[in-house]
Amino acid sequence: MHKCQDDRIFESAKSTAEWLSSSEAKTMLNRDPYWPKWHSPWWRMHLLMEMDMIDLVPRDFTNQFLEVFNRHYLHFFPLRIEEVPPSVDPVMQIVCQCALGSAIKMFTLSLKPDRPVIHWFSDWCRQYQMEDGGYNCDEAAYTRDFPKSSLISTLPMLEAMLLECKLFGVKEHLPLLEKGAQYYLRRGLVGSSRSPSVSVDPSWDVPVFPRFYEFDGQRVLKFLKDYAEFVGIALPVEAQNYHRTLETNIYGMARESRPFRTVFDSQFSRVLDSSGEFVKGKSESFPLLDMFLDFSVVWPWLEREFLSGNKQP
Repeated sequence: MHKCQDDRIFESAKSTAEWLSSSEAKTMLNRDPYWPKWHSPWWRMHLLMEMDMIDLVPRDFTNQFLEVFNRHYLHFFPLRIEEVPPSVDPVMQIVCQCALGSAIKMFTLSLKPDRPVIHWFSDWCRQYQMEDGGYNCDEAAYTRDFPKSSLISTLPMLEAMLLECKLFGVKEHLPLLEKGAQYYLRRGLVGSSRSPSVSVDPSWDVPVFPRFYEFDGQRVLKFLKDYAEFVGIALPVEAQNYHRTLETNIYGMARESRPFRTVFDSQFSRVLDSSGEFVKGKSESFPLLDMFLDFSVVWPWLEREFLSGNKQP
């Protein structure tokens, strides 16, 4: 578990983990394992995972979460509406690639050394990896004449597979991981296949924490470092080049001068109305998450991540 230097943050993290054992958390989990953002059990546990404090999460809660997850969601990704069983809510009960990869990471890290029982994950990984090596949360992308992956959707899936390889020796993931790594390298980590040297979205060159599902180049770099270290290869040139870009454009500046962004303030959510139905609404936060609106809290995590992994030339 990460040693937190700020007692306030650590105490808030402990309180967040303790809340997961509350009756309120269990009620929210059984109502829907995902919504509402950002204060449902899903997001609180995800933040603790990103902080390397998932060991604080009660094991009983994780087992309950895993049971609800397996029961609530379809075990495949429908590409057409007619593939959705009549009893399934196509909005609330289909898990996307980002959510699935994130859930696998949470369950795996919380329950290790035991492997979470999600038998359908390996089949999902094989079935929905596109020819280019990536994945897409947009089901329509799979039925187009020329299917294209999403840089955003792909990364949580690769992170989850790599984690399973590391902890449980799941060799069947290795060919998928190699294709996925090449997918990002061909695009310069954050670019397109046609213009790999130019970021598709300039904001992706600014690291963000916590991320949840947010995409940025440093997150890709971390995956590529971890993958290279795991398979015993040198860090590819494309990743080395991006490391130098971050070193110059971000970490060469004083903290207070660096660009800063968040992903969890004032965003869309689904919230319960008076009739007990989920409707569109505004997201809410919680005390631990609010601490990360302060750049002085955010940067130590990002700096530590940036310096981890393979040594740079």
